[in-house]
Amino acid sequence: MIRRLLLVALTTGVLCTTATGAAMARDPLPANGPDRTAVTSGPPTTPAQKAALDRKLAHVAVLAQSKKNGTNGGATAALTAYGEVSTIPRNADTNYYCGPAAIQVVSDYSWGVYKKYPQSTLASMAGTTPSNGTGITAERNVLQWAISGSPKNWFYYVVAQPTDGSYFSILLQSDVIYDAMPIVMNLTPWAWDPSIGQYRYLVNWRNYESVDGHYVVGSGVYGGWDGTAGPELRFDDSAGGALTGSFWDSQYNTYYLISHWYNYIIW
Repeated sequence: MIRRLLLVALTTGVLCTTATGAAMARDPLPANGPDRTAVTSGPPTTPAQKAALDRKLAHVAVLAQSKKNGTNGGATAALTAYGEVSTIPRNADTNYYCGPAAIQVVSDYSWGVYKKYPQSTLASMAGTTPSNGTGITAERNVLQWAISGSPKNWFYYVVAQPTDGSYFSILLQSDVIYDAMPIVMNLTPWAWDPSIGQYRYLVNWRNYESVDGHYVVGSGVYGGWDGTAGPELRFDDSAGGALTGSFWDSQYNTYYLISHWYNYIIW
């Protein structure tokens, strides 16, 4: 069962670069707990947002219990379902604008228009800088602002730290399949995995080693978490050049990269 929401202040910066290097990826911060979701601002501002948040928290609780029981528990979205939202990746205007670019992708989808808000506007609102990138709190708050007034104005984003890959997959499914909304994932494009003796990396970053922070948009899901490389997700990357696009990767690989940064998603 999803327990009470926590009001927290998160200041982690995410610097997006394509620089190469052999540095080890940092360890993830401790998660908030198996059933807790961190909210980085006050409560929903409209009855529709409150209803949407309550509904998705309840839905996630059903999916989590269903996963535990090995059934779909009557959930609206089966754990093995498939779904995508029609987001379109945008090139980041600078090498540290991955945060504003991710917001722009979600905003454009929500409004149904091309570049509703310039990345420079979003970056200014989020306090994005070359040295620190975009903090997770600012990313979430500007993301919520950017969909305000759109046909998706009813949706309410929160920051969460999934305790494991299974819970991450459930949160992804809840947004993409049930509410037809993308999530924003905070990860490192490369992270060392001692169990296989090599780096894991986003599929589109194979030739661009980077252990800095990065934002991408989760926009598709195929299958529920089973601890293997089978179940997949789609993500939209706005890193620029050949790195920009929509790509499919395993949920296992992607969550490894999330959990070996700061383990944050905005869902």
